[in-house]
Amino acid sequence: LTNLSQLAVEDNMISHLTGLTKLTSLLELYLGTNRLDNLKEVNNLRTVPRLIILDLSGNPLCKDKDYRLYSIYHLKKLKVLDGVSIDTQESLKAKETFTGKMSP
Repeated sequence: LTNLSQLAVEDNMISHLTGLTKLTSLLELYLGTNRLDNLKEVNNLRTVPRLIILDLSGNPLCKDKDYRLYSIYHLKKLKVLDGVSIDTQESLKAKETFTGKMSP
């Protein structure tokens, strides 16, 4: 699994994002329409060093007003989130919003 570059696990009732640390080559992760409801689950993806494309659309955590900026801030290498490119302005806004705030 260490050479896996894409993983698509949509519609699988996934509720936690632990155990991904060995996916060191993962570039794209598709987790749409699962049961992820805690925004802090995004932090578990910080251990995936090459992740640049992430899709969490359709999960309950996406309803959080800070979802997108929180994800961009904590996953600094992301280029695309939920099919939408992340631009410089959005990265700066995420940094302004979350720098200095306590969040694991």
